Amino acid sequence: SNGHGLSNGEPVYISDVGDPSTVWVIDGKTNQYLYSLENAGKTATGLAVYPEKNLLYVTVMGSNEILVYNTKTREKTASFPAGGESPMNISLDKKGNRLFVSNYASGEVSILDAAKGTLIQKVAVDKNPIGIAYDAHRDQIYTANRQGKSLSIIDGKSYQVNHVPTEGLANTVAVNEKTGQVYVTNKQVGT
Repeated sequence: SNGHGLSNGEPVYISDVGDPSTVWVIDGKTNQYLYSLENAGKTATGLAVYPEKNLLYVTVMGSNEILVYNTKTREKTASFPAGGESPMNISLDKKGNRLFVSNYASGEVSILDAAKGTLIQKVAVDKNPIGIAYDAHRDQIYTANRQGKSLSIIDGKSYQVNHVPTEGLANTVAVNEKTGQVYVTNKQVGT
Protein backbone atom coordinates (compact mmCIF):
# COMPACT_ATOMS: atom_id res chain seq x y z
CA SER A 1 0.00 0.00 0.00
CA ASN A 2 0.96 3.61 -0.42
CA GLY A 3 0.26 6.51 1.89
CA HIS A 4 -0.17 10.19 1.21
CA GLY A 5 -0.95 12.93 3.67
CA LEU A 6 0.06 16.25 5.09
CA SER A 7 1.96 16.96 8.27
CA ASN A 8 -0.36 19.74 9.46
CA GLY A 9 -3.07 17.46 10.83
CA GLU A 10 -4.82 16.88 7.52
CA PRO A 11 -6.14 13.37 6.89
CA VAL A 12 -3.67 10.70 5.80
CA TYR A 13 -4.74 8.47 2.89
CA ILE A 14 -3.48 4.90 2.48
CA SER A 15 -4.25 2.62 -0.45
CA ASP A 16 -5.36 -0.85 0.65
CA VAL A 17 -4.51 -2.93 -2.42
CA GLY A 18 -7.02 -5.62 -3.27
CA ASP A 19 -9.90 -6.63 -5.51
CA PRO A 20 -11.71 -4.45 -4.76
CA SER A 21 -9.28 -2.02 -3.18
CA THR A 22 -10.18 0.63 -0.62
CA VAL A 23 -8.50 3.80 0.60
CA TRP A 24 -8.12 4.15 4.35
CA VAL A 25 -8.49 7.60 5.85
CA ILE A 26 -6.52 8.26 9.04
CA ASP A 27 -6.81 11.29 11.32
CA GLY A 28 -3.56 13.21 10.87
CA LYS A 29 -3.57 14.48 14.47
CA THR A 30 -4.52 11.36 16.42
CA ASN A 31 -3.36 8.67 13.93
CA GLN A 32 -6.73 6.94 14.38
CA TYR A 33 -8.55 5.16 11.55
CA LEU A 34 -11.60 7.21 10.49
CA TYR A 35 -13.21 5.40 7.53
CA SER A 36 -12.52 3.89 4.12
CA LEU A 37 -13.31 5.10 0.62
CA GLU A 38 -14.86 2.05 -1.02
CA ASN A 39 -14.80 0.52 -4.51
CA ALA A 40 -11.33 1.72 -5.48
CA GLY A 41 -11.00 -0.91 -8.22
CA LYS A 42 -8.59 -3.81 -8.66
CA THR A 43 -5.11 -3.03 -7.34
CA ALA A 44 -5.33 0.65 -6.38
CA THR A 45 -1.82 1.85 -5.59
CA GLY A 46 -0.85 5.52 -6.02
CA LEU A 47 -2.50 8.54 -4.44
CA ALA A 48 -2.39 12.29 -5.00
CA VAL A 49 -4.24 14.63 -2.65
CA TYR A 50 -5.52 18.07 -3.59
CA PRO A 51 -6.86 19.32 -0.23
CA GLU A 52 -7.74 22.81 -1.47
CA LYS A 53 -10.25 21.27 -3.90
CA ASN A 54 -11.24 18.31 -1.69
CA LEU A 55 -9.97 15.86 -4.30
CA LEU A 56 -8.11 12.56 -4.12
CA TYR A 57 -6.72 10.91 -7.27
CA VAL A 58 -6.10 7.14 -7.21
CA THR A 59 -4.23 4.97 -9.74
CA VAL A 60 -5.84 1.59 -10.47
CA MET A 61 -3.40 -0.89 -12.02
CA GLY A 62 -6.00 -3.57 -12.76
CA SER A 63 -8.11 -1.36 -15.04
CA ASN A 64 -5.53 1.21 -16.22
CA GLU A 65 -7.52 4.12 -14.89
CA ILE A 66 -7.54 7.04 -12.48
CA LEU A 67 -10.35 7.40 -9.95
CA VAL A 68 -11.31 10.75 -8.43
CA TYR A 69 -12.89 11.00 -4.99
CA ASN A 70 -14.44 14.04 -3.33
CA THR A 71 -12.85 13.90 0.13
CA LYS A 72 -15.69 15.91 1.69
CA THR A 73 -18.61 13.83 0.43
CA ARG A 74 -16.50 10.61 0.35
CA GLU A 75 -17.92 9.81 -3.08
CA LYS A 76 -16.22 8.69 -6.26
CA THR A 77 -16.93 11.52 -8.69
CA ALA A 78 -15.04 10.50 -11.84
CA SER A 79 -12.83 7.95 -13.53
CA PHE A 80 -10.75 8.22 -16.69
CA PRO A 81 -8.03 6.30 -18.55
CA ALA A 82 -4.54 6.54 -17.06
CA GLY A 83 -2.94 6.89 -20.49
CA GLY A 84 -0.73 3.82 -20.08
CA GLU A 85 -0.52 0.24 -18.80
CA SER A 86 -0.39 -0.57 -15.08
CA PRO A 87 -0.49 2.95 -13.61
CA MET A 88 1.51 2.66 -10.41
CA ASN A 89 1.86 6.11 -8.85
CA ILE A 90 0.68 9.66 -9.42
CA SER A 91 1.83 13.20 -8.73
CA LEU A 92 -0.04 16.49 -9.00
CA ASP A 93 0.84 19.87 -10.51
CA LYS A 94 -1.62 22.19 -8.75
CA LYS A 95 -0.64 25.33 -10.68
CA GLY A 96 -0.87 23.69 -14.11
CA ASN A 97 -3.72 21.36 -13.08
CA ARG A 98 -1.83 18.34 -14.45
CA LEU A 99 -1.47 14.78 -13.23
CA PHE A 100 1.72 12.80 -13.83
CA VAL A 101 1.26 9.02 -13.85
CA SER A 102 4.03 6.38 -13.83
CA ASN A 103 2.85 3.48 -16.00
CA TYR A 104 4.83 0.41 -14.91
CA ALA A 105 4.06 -2.02 -17.75
CA SER A 106 4.24 0.43 -20.67
CA GLY A 107 7.40 2.23 -19.45
CA GLU A 108 6.04 5.74 -19.77
CA VAL A 109 4.68 8.72 -17.93
CA SER A 110 1.30 10.02 -18.97
CA ILE A 111 0.49 13.67 -18.42
CA LEU A 112 -3.23 14.21 -17.89
CA ASP A 113 -5.47 17.24 -17.51
CA ALA A 114 -6.54 16.90 -13.85
CA ALA A 115 -9.95 18.52 -14.41
CA LYS A 116 -11.00 16.79 -17.64
CA GLY A 117 -8.98 13.57 -17.43
CA THR A 118 -7.77 14.01 -21.00
CA LEU A 119 -4.32 12.91 -22.12
CA ILE A 120 -1.94 15.82 -22.75
CA GLN A 121 1.24 13.86 -23.52
CA LYS A 122 2.92 10.45 -23.16
CA VAL A 123 6.63 10.41 -22.35
CA ALA A 124 8.73 7.26 -22.71
CA VAL A 125 11.02 6.68 -19.73
CA ASP A 126 13.19 3.72 -18.73
CA LYS A 127 11.83 0.23 -17.88
CA ASN A 128 9.19 -0.12 -15.17
CA PRO A 129 8.71 3.33 -13.66
CA ILE A 130 7.34 3.07 -10.13
CA GLY A 131 7.93 6.17 -8.03
CA ILE A 132 7.06 9.59 -9.41
CA ALA A 133 7.51 13.09 -7.99
CA TYR A 134 6.96 16.61 -9.28
CA ASP A 135 9.11 19.64 -8.42
CA ALA A 136 6.82 22.62 -8.98
CA HIS A 137 9.62 25.19 -8.42
CA ARG A 138 11.74 23.75 -11.22
CA ASP A 139 8.83 22.31 -13.29
CA GLN A 140 10.45 18.87 -13.46
CA ILE A 141 9.00 15.38 -13.15
CA TYR A 142 11.10 12.51 -11.78
CA THR A 143 10.53 8.77 -12.09
CA ALA A 144 12.32 5.90 -10.37
CA ASN A 145 12.58 3.15 -13.01
CA ARG A 146 12.99 -0.26 -11.37
CA GLN A 147 14.25 -2.52 -14.18
CA GLY A 148 15.81 0.46 -15.98
CA LYS A 149 17.98 1.00 -12.88
CA SER A 150 17.63 4.72 -13.44
CA LEU A 151 16.03 8.01 -12.55
CA SER A 152 14.29 9.85 -15.39
CA ILE A 153 14.15 13.64 -15.33
CA ILE A 154 11.38 15.14 -17.48
CA ASP A 155 11.20 18.84 -18.30
CA GLY A 156 7.67 20.04 -17.47
CA LYS A 157 7.47 22.36 -20.49
CA SER A 158 9.13 20.49 -23.36
CA TYR A 159 8.67 16.96 -21.90
CA GLN A 160 12.26 16.16 -22.92
CA VAL A 161 13.81 13.32 -20.88
CA ASN A 162 17.24 12.67 -19.37
CA HIS A 163 18.23 9.51 -17.49
CA VAL A 164 20.59 9.13 -14.54
CA PRO A 165 21.76 5.58 -13.68
CA THR A 166 21.13 4.30 -10.15
CA GLU A 167 23.09 1.74 -8.17
CA GLY A 168 20.18 -0.67 -7.90
CA LEU A 169 16.55 -1.22 -8.78
CA ALA A 170 15.13 2.31 -8.41
CA ASN A 171 11.91 2.18 -6.43
CA THR A 172 10.72 5.50 -4.99
CA VAL A 173 11.64 9.14 -5.52
CA ALA A 174 11.16 12.26 -3.39
CA VAL A 175 12.09 15.91 -3.99
CA ASN A 176 13.12 18.57 -1.51
CA GLU A 177 11.57 21.53 -3.33
CA LYS A 178 13.55 24.06 -1.28
CA THR A 179 16.97 22.68 -2.22
CA GLY A 180 16.12 20.83 -5.44
CA GLN A 181 17.73 17.66 -4.09
CA VAL A 182 16.20 14.41 -5.36
CA TYR A 183 16.25 11.23 -3.29
CA VAL A 184 15.84 7.76 -4.80
CA THR A 185 15.46 4.47 -2.94
CA ASN A 186 16.97 1.41 -4.59
CA LYS A 187 16.18 -2.24 -4.00
CA GLN A 188 19.20 -4.49 -3.97
CA VAL A 189 19.91 -6.33 -7.22
CA GLY A 190 19.88 -10.12 -6.91
CA THR A 191 19.16 -10.97 -3.31
